[in-house]
Amino acid sequence: MYYSTLDWRLGAPTASAVGLDNYIRFFTSPDGIEVWRVTAIFTAGAVIGSMVLGLLIALVLNKRIPGRTAARTAVFSPYVLSGVGVALVWMFIFDPTAAPWRTSWPPSASAPQPGSSTATGTC
Repeated sequence: MYYSTLDWRLGAPTASAVGLDNYIRFFTSPDGIEVWRVTAIFTAGAVIGSMVLGLLIALVLNKRIPGRTAARTAVFSPYVLSGVGVALVWMFIFDPTAAPWRTSWPPSASAPQPGSSTATGTC
C-alpha cells in the first residue's frame, strides 16, 4: 500500500511521495478503464483456460488408451512427490540422532538422550 503512494520510476534509486495522486490519476484517466478491461480478460482467460485444460486432461486420462498408466503417473507425480519431499525434509530436521541442529547445540542434561528408555518411549 505504501509503494502505491510513491512516484518511483523503474531503475531509479529514489522515490518521491505523491500521496493519493496516483489513485486520482488512475481513476480519472481514460487508460484506467483499459487497465480494468485487460485485467478482467486476462483473469477470465486464465481461470476458464485452466479449468478447460484440466477437464480435457482428466477426460483423456480416463479413456482406455495405450500408455494411460504412464501418462497418469507423469501428471500426478508432482502432487505426490512434493508432499513426500517435504515430509522427508521435516523427518531429517527432527531426527534426534542426525538432525542439523544436533551439531550446532550440545544436548542439554535434561533432554532425553538417544538410546535411553525415555527417548524410545519404553519404561
